[in-house]
Amino acid sequence: MSTDLMECKYGDRSRVSLTGVIKNGQRRYQLTVHCSPEIRDELPIDGIAYTLIDEETIANMQRCVDYYRKLYPNSKD
Repeated sequence: MSTDLMECKYGDRSRVSLTGVIKNGQRRYQLTVHCSPEIRDELPIDGIAYTLIDEETIANMQRCVDYYRKLYPNSKD
């Protein structure tokens, strides 16, 4: 079972998606990076990479983003 949670596009060249999944009865999140064909030719990988992470990792990532925003309040996301 999986649920698409979000997708961010970076121009026409790449996108990042977050999908909620249940694996072995536990809630996990799959973070996937997709690269367009022209970028794939420049990379030593096939253009798609993913990893499973837990909610604590996502919370830590958010804390890092919040901290970074405090360090550089005038920067744009």
